[in-house]
Amino acid sequence: MVKVINANPGQVWLVVGGPLTNAALLMVPASCGCAKTVGRLLAQAKPAGITVYLIGKRGEARYLTALAHAARAGSAVLAIDNENVLYPAYHAAGLTLLLVNSEGTVVAVPRPRASFRLQAWLRP
Repeated sequence: MVKVINANPGQVWLVVGGPLTNAALLMVPASCGCAKTVGRLLAQAKPAGITVYLIGKRGEARYLTALAHAARAGSAVLAIDNENVLYPAYHAAGLTLLLVNSEGTVVAVPRPRASFRLQAWLRP
């Protein structure tokens, strides 16, 4: 499990290092019913070499694990926003996707649908 340690609009830091590039951070509310969307995102990310982080709030690790298993389309890094820094920084309400391109620029995509096309958003 990865812990979010800092989040400011335009920059996200995780315990695993410094700023992220070529990553997709999916902020997942508990019981979102979004396995199809998560599965599609994981399926698109794998061949593109993009790391996907499924991020939940404190106490939601079990739900994230079940969701990652249900999606079955690829792998994801599970992360917990223990200090609740990421959700308020990006005004997340519902399923929210943060895309970090190769230059480190972060774009928030609120409520992505299962038809979402990941590759188009990650070009610098």
